Amino acid sequence: MGAHDTGQQAGGGLTPAAARHRWWRRRIGLSAPSETLPATGATIRISAYKQILFLPLRLADGAGNPAKAVTRQIRLLEAQDGGVWSRVTDPLAAVRLRPQDSPAFDRFSYQEFVYFHSFIQKVLYPRGGEQDGRTTIFERKGPIRLGLDLQDDKKRSYTYTLRIERLWLYIFDIGVAVAMVELHEAAPGAWQTLTSLDAVLRVQNAIRRVYPPFFGVDKLAGTGQPRDASREVLEYPLCVRLDGPGLENRAYPTDPAAFEAMVRDKDRTPFARHWGDLLAPLRIAGTLGDTAPDAPAGAPEWEQTMDERLPSMTFLMSPDAGKMQHHHWVRLGCMDEPSDFLPYSAAFLAETFDKSAFYDRHWHANSDDPARSWGTRFVLSGFGFVCCATDNAFPEKLITHHFSRIYAGMGLLLHLQHAALLSLSSALSDVAEKGGGDLEEHQQRMKALQQRFNTFVQRYWFTNVSNQMQARELYDQWKRELGLDALFREVNEQMKDAAAFLDSRLQMRQSDAALRLNQMAALGLPVALTSGLLGMNVVISDKFFPDWLFASRSFHAVLACLAFSGAFALSRRLYRALLPGESTSTERRMLCWLNALSLGFGAGALIALGLLATEAPPAAKAPSDLSGLVLVPAGDIAPVLQKEPLPLHRLVPAK
Repeated sequence: MGAHDTGQQAGGGLTPAAARHRWWRRRIGLSAPSETLPATGATIRISAYKQILFLPLRLADGAGNPAKAVTRQIRLLEAQDGGVWSRVTDPLAAVRLRPQDSPAFDRFSYQEFVYFHSFIQKVLYPRGGEQDGRTTIFERKGPIRLGLDLQDDKKRSYTYTLRIERLWLYIFDIGVAVAMVELHEAAPGAWQTLTSLDAVLRVQNAIRRVYPPFFGVDKLAGTGQPRDASREVLEYPLCVRLDGPGLENRAYPTDPAAFEAMVRDKDRTPFARHWGDLLAPLRIAGTLGDTAPDAPAGAPEWEQTMDERLPSMTFLMSPDAGKMQHHHWVRLGCMDEPSDFLPYSAAFLAETFDKSAFYDRHWHANSDDPARSWGTRFVLSGFGFVCCATDNAFPEKLITHHFSRIYAGMGLLLHLQHAALLSLSSALSDVAEKGGGDLEEHQQRMKALQQRFNTFVQRYWFTNVSNQMQARELYDQWKRELGLDALFREVNEQMKDAAAFLDSRLQMRQSDAALRLNQMAALGLPVALTSGLLGMNVVISDKFFPDWLFASRSFHAVLACLAFSGAFALSRRLYRALLPGESTSTERRMLCWLNALSLGFGAGALIALGLLATEAPPAAKAPSDLSGLVLVPAGDIAPVLQKEPLPLHRLVPAK
């Protein structure tokens, strides 16, 4: 164990903070043989430790239909031949509270099941063939030993060994998956056990990070010395080691260049390789190295929904819980590194954290004698949940059962809701980004997204999970710290706005169709009426015009050109009247064509009129030969024709 973990320096003296405190008390005359120094994180003993991490994932194509991708992922995991994942058919009988326990249904399983509402039971405890598809659970073979090499800001090194007792993968039909990783301290005789509060703070801060949040400045850079990760890595393990089924003796030293290259070259948020190997064969975007080398072809791709800090639950038992100072509780709840000072200003914490983070229904503090404080205290910060109990509060197996099964189930539901809402919000952004494209595709994607949101609301959005008063209070407080209600309202409003935008596009398309129909009518109706009128022999006939004029082609050309010129002029006026506001370039071109046709036919009428003017009416012709006419008295034509046959046009009846 490192010197900082024992609460003493390497030579056996007090820690610097404790030494400074004693020195000041002696300076002001408060020194006494029986004086009690404030407990430090290095001197607060830890008798039991357990931590649960939640890794929420979403499908990379969040705007699509997740049902097919989820089904394909489930089938790929089930089809593994000798793989490390197996389907959990009875979740109530698969949880071990302690390593020596055998997985079986017991009285704790019964208590866990009846603790929740029936609609919660359907989500948390799907049973074999009775599963309705909403929740599918897989378990990774274990146990897995996990080693951590850490260093603090003063470059002091620490080595810890943990055991991954349970790694379950929950896959939900809405395109969200949550990996639950349950960590215990290693068995006695391992490299190092977590026996002090500082060690717990250091481990819970480092183990939950899936990539380094930043890198320090290498002061030796540019001096010719090789790049050294120990000079750059802060708040992240220098090396992670895994040893278990499918992960035999693997080491993952932190390489800052690899993380930087993932962002620089691929524009992807990095995902540490040891996490990728733990979840293989899942394909997770941004995994360093070979992304899920064991992933079958066609496997769906998953993405992170959080930043580098995974949501975490920590359980502690300590005989010194009553001695913890305010800054210890704050650092526990905020998952910060150990220190003898508050991580934030006291005024800020008094207005925020101190008012809402603590749940003390079963915490009996004794200010006169902190060592006699007893009970269980909860600290909730949204992404962090801490349950700290004194050794004499409750039987260890009972409170461990509550933490690993009941509180873990509540945490799973809350982080599922958080991940699902973030996934829906991201999918809405993708749909909105492509909303200006094809309307049919936009309508289909929006319909699928609305159906997915409705499924989430009906199946996974819960206002409470149990009738137990403590469960209702913890769930409501945890939900407030996560900001789930505000996030739900935001996504709901976004969904309504997106649906309204789609409706407006559909109405606009219908209006455009009606407008185009009217425009086509405006174009064709005057021309059709004109053609019909010109084709009738009633209006224009030889009864109204001289024979020579009616027989002239130029005259008919003048009438036709004038009629069509007027028809296109009328079409242009009607078309212009139907335009909604400012006209587009296409509509302006149509107006120009109508105007050109009207002017063209008008010019044609003028040309035909000029040709008509050159045509003179024919003069009346007098009879040139009156000889040979025979005057025949009326009624005497037959006798005349009997005497001398004559052409009929030579016979003129006498009056």
